[in-house]
Amino acid sequence: MTYAAYLDDEEIVEHAPAIIRLTRDLAQAARTMGPKEARFLVDAYYTSQENRKRAANQARALQKAEQPEPHVLIDWLFDQSRILETQIRRALDAYTQEHIMGEWMRQIVGIGPVISAGILAHLETPRPTAGRIYAFAGLAADGQKPWERGEKRPYNVQLKTLCWHAGQSFMKLAAHQNEQGEYDCFYGQHYRRRKAFEQKMSDEGRRADIAKGWLPRVGETTEAYKHYAAGRLPPSQIDGRARRWAVKLFLSHMNEVWLARTGQKPAAPFSIARQGHADYIPPPIPA
Repeated sequence: MTYAAYLDDEEIVEHAPAIIRLTRDLAQAARTMGPKEARFLVDAYYTSQENRKRAANQARALQKAEQPEPHVLIDWLFDQSRILETQIRRALDAYTQEHIMGEWMRQIVGIGPVISAGILAHLETPRPTAGRIYAFAGLAADGQKPWERGEKRPYNVQLKTLCWHAGQSFMKLAAHQNEQGEYDCFYGQHYRRRKAFEQKMSDEGRRADIAKGWLPRVGETTEAYKHYAAGRLPPSQIDGRARRWAVKLFLSHMNEVWLARTGQKPAAPFSIARQGHADYIPPPIPA
Protein backbone atom coordinates (compact mmCIF):
# COMPACT_ATOMS: atom_id res chain seq x y z
CA MET A 1 0.00 0.00 0.00
CA THR A 2 1.32 3.44 -0.91
CA TYR A 3 2.07 6.20 1.57
CA ALA A 4 -0.76 8.29 0.12
CA ALA A 5 -3.26 5.58 1.02
CA TYR A 6 -2.81 6.47 4.69
CA LEU A 7 -3.57 10.17 4.12
CA ASP A 8 -6.86 11.98 3.77
CA ASP A 9 -7.48 14.35 0.88
CA GLU A 10 -6.15 17.41 2.70
CA GLU A 11 -2.93 15.64 3.68
CA ILE A 12 -2.39 14.39 0.13
CA VAL A 13 -2.64 17.93 -1.22
CA GLU A 14 -0.24 19.17 1.45
CA HIS A 15 2.39 16.43 1.32
CA ALA A 16 2.43 15.10 -2.25
CA PRO A 17 3.04 16.75 -5.63
CA ALA A 18 0.20 16.65 -8.13
CA ILE A 19 2.06 14.08 -10.21
CA ILE A 20 4.68 11.86 -8.59
CA ARG A 21 7.23 11.44 -11.35
CA LEU A 22 8.72 8.08 -12.20
CA THR A 23 11.80 7.60 -10.04
CA ARG A 24 14.91 5.77 -11.19
CA ASP A 25 13.91 2.79 -9.04
CA LEU A 26 10.42 2.69 -10.54
CA ALA A 27 11.85 2.96 -14.04
CA GLN A 28 14.10 0.00 -13.25
CA ALA A 29 11.12 -1.94 -11.89
CA ALA A 30 9.26 -1.26 -15.14
CA ARG A 31 11.79 -3.46 -16.93
CA THR A 32 10.50 -6.53 -15.10
CA MET A 33 6.76 -5.87 -15.04
CA GLY A 34 4.50 -8.52 -16.46
CA PRO A 35 2.30 -8.33 -19.56
CA LYS A 36 -0.86 -7.68 -17.54
CA GLU A 37 0.63 -4.59 -15.91
CA ALA A 38 2.00 -3.43 -19.27
CA ARG A 39 -1.44 -3.82 -20.88
CA PHE A 40 -3.01 -1.81 -18.05
CA LEU A 41 -0.45 0.99 -18.46
CA VAL A 42 -1.04 1.13 -22.22
CA ASP A 43 -4.77 1.61 -21.62
CA ALA A 44 -3.97 4.24 -18.96
CA TYR A 45 -1.73 6.07 -21.42
CA TYR A 46 -4.47 6.42 -24.03
CA THR A 47 -7.00 7.42 -21.34
CA SER A 48 -4.65 10.17 -20.17
CA GLN A 49 -4.08 11.23 -23.77
CA GLU A 50 -7.84 11.57 -24.33
CA ASN A 51 -8.18 13.60 -21.11
CA ARG A 52 -5.43 15.94 -22.31
CA LYS A 53 -7.14 16.44 -25.67
CA ARG A 54 -10.48 17.10 -24.00
CA ALA A 55 -8.90 19.64 -21.66
CA ALA A 56 -7.21 21.39 -24.59
CA ASN A 57 -10.48 21.53 -26.55
CA GLN A 58 -12.37 22.85 -23.54
CA ALA A 59 -9.75 25.54 -22.90
CA ARG A 60 -9.93 26.68 -26.53
CA ALA A 61 -13.72 26.78 -26.42
CA LEU A 62 -13.71 28.94 -23.28
CA GLN A 63 -11.10 31.25 -24.79
CA LYS A 64 -13.07 31.73 -28.03
CA ALA A 65 -16.45 32.20 -26.37
CA GLU A 66 -18.27 35.54 -26.76
CA GLN A 67 -17.55 36.09 -23.10
CA PRO A 68 -14.21 34.30 -22.50
CA GLU A 69 -13.91 32.56 -19.16
CA PRO A 70 -10.76 31.84 -17.16
CA HIS A 71 -9.55 28.24 -17.47
CA VAL A 72 -6.62 28.02 -15.10
CA LEU A 73 -7.67 24.65 -13.66
CA ILE A 74 -8.32 23.17 -17.09
CA ASP A 75 -4.81 24.26 -18.09
CA TRP A 76 -3.55 22.58 -14.92
CA LEU A 77 -5.37 19.36 -15.86
CA PHE A 78 -3.87 19.55 -19.34
CA ASP A 79 -0.36 19.85 -17.90
CA GLN A 80 -0.89 16.99 -15.45
CA SER A 81 -2.20 14.70 -18.18
CA ARG A 82 0.75 15.52 -20.39
CA ILE A 83 3.21 14.79 -17.59
CA LEU A 84 1.45 11.51 -16.81
CA GLU A 85 1.58 10.46 -20.47
CA THR A 86 5.31 11.14 -20.55
CA GLN A 87 5.93 9.12 -17.40
CA ILE A 88 3.85 6.15 -18.58
CA ARG A 89 5.61 6.20 -21.95
CA ARG A 90 8.94 6.16 -20.12
CA ALA A 91 7.87 3.10 -18.11
CA LEU A 92 6.68 1.28 -21.23
CA ASP A 93 9.90 2.14 -23.00
CA ALA A 94 11.81 0.48 -20.15
CA TYR A 95 9.54 -2.57 -20.45
CA THR A 96 10.32 -2.99 -24.16
CA GLN A 97 14.07 -2.75 -23.53
CA GLU A 98 13.95 -6.06 -21.64
CA HIS A 99 11.79 -7.87 -24.19
CA ILE A 100 13.40 -10.16 -26.75
CA MET A 101 11.67 -8.16 -29.51
CA GLY A 102 12.07 -4.75 -27.93
CA GLU A 103 15.30 -3.84 -29.73
CA TRP A 104 13.78 -4.80 -33.12
CA MET A 105 10.55 -2.89 -32.48
CA ARG A 106 12.42 0.22 -31.32
CA GLN A 107 14.12 0.45 -34.73
CA ILE A 108 10.85 0.55 -36.67
CA VAL A 109 9.98 4.11 -37.65
CA GLY A 110 6.38 4.73 -36.62
CA ILE A 111 6.27 2.15 -33.82
CA GLY A 112 6.98 3.91 -30.53
CA PRO A 113 7.25 2.48 -27.01
CA VAL A 114 3.50 2.53 -26.31
CA ILE A 115 2.44 0.61 -29.42
CA SER A 116 5.44 -1.72 -29.04
CA ALA A 117 4.68 -2.51 -25.40
CA GLY A 118 0.99 -2.97 -26.08
CA ILE A 119 1.40 -5.37 -29.00
CA LEU A 120 4.07 -7.43 -27.25
CA ALA A 121 2.10 -7.56 -23.98
CA HIS A 122 -1.11 -8.66 -25.72
CA LEU A 123 0.57 -11.34 -27.83
CA GLU A 124 3.09 -12.53 -25.17
CA THR A 125 4.46 -15.20 -27.56
CA PRO A 126 4.87 -15.50 -31.35
CA ARG A 127 2.40 -17.56 -33.37
CA PRO A 128 3.07 -20.42 -35.80
CA THR A 129 1.78 -18.20 -38.61
CA ALA A 130 1.03 -14.50 -38.93
CA GLY A 131 -2.55 -15.42 -39.82
CA ARG A 132 -3.12 -16.39 -36.19
CA ILE A 133 -2.14 -12.86 -35.17
CA TYR A 134 -4.41 -11.31 -37.81
CA ALA A 135 -7.38 -13.25 -36.41
CA PHE A 136 -6.49 -12.37 -32.81
CA ALA A 137 -6.26 -8.69 -33.77
CA GLY A 138 -9.48 -8.69 -35.81
CA LEU A 139 -7.62 -8.16 -39.10
CA ALA A 140 -8.22 -11.48 -40.85
CA ALA A 141 -10.61 -9.99 -43.46
CA ASP A 142 -12.71 -12.77 -45.06
CA GLY A 143 -11.12 -15.28 -42.69
CA GLN A 144 -12.24 -13.36 -39.60
CA LYS A 145 -14.85 -15.13 -37.52
CA PRO A 146 -17.94 -12.90 -37.41
CA TRP A 147 -19.03 -11.47 -34.08
CA GLU A 148 -22.59 -12.50 -33.37
CA ARG A 149 -24.75 -10.77 -30.77
CA GLY A 150 -24.59 -12.49 -27.39
CA GLU A 151 -21.32 -14.22 -28.20
CA LYS A 152 -17.85 -13.50 -26.93
CA ARG A 153 -15.98 -11.17 -29.25
CA PRO A 154 -13.69 -13.38 -31.43
CA TYR A 155 -10.77 -10.97 -31.35
CA ASN A 156 -8.85 -8.76 -28.93
CA VAL A 157 -10.31 -5.24 -28.98
CA GLN A 158 -7.31 -3.57 -27.37
CA LEU A 159 -4.91 -5.22 -29.82
CA LYS A 160 -7.09 -4.18 -32.75
CA THR A 161 -7.02 -0.60 -31.47
CA LEU A 162 -3.23 -0.69 -31.19
CA CYS A 163 -3.03 -1.93 -34.78
CA TRP A 164 -5.23 0.99 -35.82
CA HIS A 165 -2.81 3.37 -34.10
CA ALA A 166 0.07 1.70 -35.93
CA GLY A 167 -1.70 2.15 -39.26
CA GLN A 168 -2.33 5.82 -38.51
CA SER A 169 1.33 6.24 -37.68
CA PHE A 170 2.48 4.62 -40.94
CA MET A 171 0.07 6.82 -42.89
CA LYS A 172 1.25 10.05 -41.22
CA LEU A 173 4.92 9.17 -41.64
CA ALA A 174 4.65 7.98 -45.24
CA ALA A 175 6.07 11.29 -46.49
CA HIS A 176 8.55 11.75 -43.64
CA GLN A 177 12.20 12.16 -44.64
CA ASN A 178 15.33 11.82 -42.55
CA GLU A 179 18.26 14.25 -42.54
CA GLN A 180 19.60 12.67 -45.71
CA GLY A 181 16.33 13.35 -47.52
CA GLU A 182 15.36 9.67 -47.57
CA TYR A 183 11.91 8.33 -46.79
CA ASP A 184 12.66 6.49 -43.57
CA CYS A 185 9.33 4.88 -42.66
CA PHE A 186 9.55 1.44 -44.29
CA TYR A 187 5.91 0.56 -43.68
CA GLY A 188 4.79 4.05 -44.60
CA GLN A 189 6.28 3.53 -48.05
CA HIS A 190 4.51 0.20 -48.41
CA TYR A 191 1.29 1.91 -47.33
CA ARG A 192 1.71 4.45 -50.14
CA ARG A 193 2.37 1.74 -52.74
CA ARG A 194 -0.57 -0.33 -51.55
CA LYS A 195 -2.86 2.69 -51.61
CA ALA A 196 -1.93 3.36 -55.24
CA PHE A 197 -2.57 -0.32 -56.02
CA GLU A 198 -5.97 -0.28 -54.29
CA GLN A 199 -6.92 2.89 -56.16
CA LYS A 200 -5.99 1.27 -59.48
CA MET A 201 -7.99 -1.85 -58.65
CA SER A 202 -11.00 0.26 -57.73
CA ASP A 203 -10.77 2.43 -60.85
CA GLU A 204 -10.61 -0.68 -63.05
CA GLY A 205 -13.75 -2.07 -61.46
CA ARG A 206 -11.93 -4.95 -59.79
CA ARG A 207 -13.41 -4.10 -56.39
CA ALA A 208 -16.98 -4.03 -57.69
CA ASP A 209 -18.06 -7.06 -55.65
CA ILE A 210 -16.89 -5.37 -52.47
CA ALA A 211 -18.63 -2.14 -53.46
CA LYS A 212 -21.86 -4.06 -54.13
CA GLY A 213 -21.74 -5.57 -50.65
CA TRP A 214 -21.29 -2.17 -49.02
CA LEU A 215 -23.97 -0.36 -51.04
CA PRO A 216 -26.96 -1.34 -48.82
CA ARG A 217 -25.09 -0.22 -45.68
CA VAL A 218 -24.85 3.49 -46.51
CA GLY A 219 -27.40 6.20 -47.09
CA GLU A 220 -28.25 7.18 -50.65
CA THR A 221 -27.35 10.81 -49.97
CA THR A 222 -23.81 10.05 -48.83
CA GLU A 223 -20.66 10.51 -50.89
CA ALA A 224 -19.75 6.88 -50.26
CA TYR A 225 -23.00 5.73 -51.91
CA LYS A 226 -22.00 7.42 -55.18
CA HIS A 227 -18.75 5.46 -55.27
CA TYR A 228 -20.35 2.14 -54.32
CA ALA A 229 -23.16 2.60 -56.85
CA ALA A 230 -20.53 3.10 -59.56
CA GLY A 231 -18.75 -0.10 -58.52
CA ARG A 232 -15.87 1.72 -56.89
CA LEU A 233 -14.61 2.12 -53.33
CA PRO A 234 -14.65 5.54 -51.64
CA PRO A 235 -11.30 7.18 -50.79
CA SER A 236 -11.69 6.45 -47.08
CA GLN A 237 -12.05 2.71 -47.68
CA ILE A 238 -9.14 2.64 -50.11
CA ASP A 239 -7.00 4.35 -47.49
CA GLY A 240 -8.21 1.99 -44.77
CA ARG A 241 -7.41 -1.08 -46.85
CA ALA A 242 -3.90 0.24 -47.51
CA ARG A 243 -3.30 0.98 -43.82
CA ARG A 244 -4.49 -2.46 -42.73
CA TRP A 245 -2.29 -4.11 -45.38
CA ALA A 246 0.77 -2.22 -44.11
CA VAL A 247 -0.02 -3.19 -40.51
CA LYS A 248 -0.41 -6.85 -41.48
CA LEU A 249 2.94 -6.71 -43.25
CA PHE A 250 4.49 -5.29 -40.08
CA LEU A 251 2.87 -7.96 -37.89
CA SER A 252 4.05 -10.69 -40.28
CA HIS A 253 7.62 -9.39 -40.10
CA MET A 254 7.47 -9.06 -36.34
CA ASN A 255 6.24 -12.62 -35.96
CA GLU A 256 8.88 -13.94 -38.38
CA VAL A 257 11.71 -12.27 -36.46
CA TRP A 258 10.22 -13.27 -33.10
CA LEU A 259 10.07 -16.93 -34.12
CA ALA A 260 13.66 -16.81 -35.35
CA ARG A 261 14.87 -15.21 -32.12
CA THR A 262 13.19 -17.89 -30.03
CA GLY A 263 14.76 -20.69 -32.05
CA GLN A 264 11.65 -21.57 -34.05
CA LYS A 265 11.43 -21.88 -37.81
CA PRO A 266 9.18 -19.22 -39.32
CA ALA A 267 6.47 -20.56 -41.60
CA ALA A 268 6.66 -19.61 -45.26
CA PRO A 269 4.36 -16.72 -46.19
CA PHE A 270 0.99 -17.83 -47.56
CA SER A 271 1.72 -16.39 -51.02
CA ILE A 272 4.81 -18.59 -51.36
CA ALA A 273 3.70 -21.70 -49.49
CA ARG A 274 0.24 -22.03 -51.07
CA GLN A 275 0.26 -20.03 -54.29
CA GLY A 276 3.83 -20.26 -55.53
CA HIS A 277 4.28 -16.49 -55.70
CA ALA A 278 7.70 -14.92 -55.33
CA ASP A 279 6.60 -11.57 -53.93
CA TYR A 280 8.01 -12.12 -50.47
CA ILE A 281 8.98 -8.87 -48.72
CA PRO A 282 11.71 -9.47 -46.13
CA PRO A 283 11.71 -7.62 -42.79
CA PRO A 284 13.50 -4.25 -42.91
CA ILE A 285 15.62 -5.32 -39.93
CA PRO A 286 16.66 -8.99 -39.99
CA ALA A 287 16.62 -11.25 -36.96
